[in-house]
Amino acid sequence: MHIGLADFAEPTLLILGDEASLNWLADCIETRQSIDLATSPLVKLVNVGLVIAPTEDEGSLSRNNTLFNWKVSPLEAQQFAEQLRALAVNERPAHAYLDPAANSAGVQVIASQGEYIGDAVFIP
Repeated sequence: MHIGLADFAEPTLLILGDEASLNWLADCIETRQSIDLATSPLVKLVNVGLVIAPTEDEGSLSRNNTLFNWKVSPLEAQQFAEQLRALAVNERPAHAYLDPAANSAGVQVIASQGEYIGDAVFIP
């Protein structure tokens, strides 16, 4: 799994994954784990940091320079996990929008499978 910023029509926090890594992320989110993706051997972060944490409040995405803090509500956890699992088994290149209820980070969150190769799409 590769995660970084992509300069699309809108600035995007892009998550590139294959079936196994997207299912792993879905499991982490659905089981409401708090995870600093910088510590995961399954993830290559490209010029960003990302911490995902459960919250009982409204979900949100905030940013402090290159560190993103993504808080996921119970409802979002279920929705995002379903989207990630559907994306993981998609036989054609595809993506899913994983936008939190509140977003002060100024980026959209997109998970993608099979659309881009490696981390060439990320802003250096």
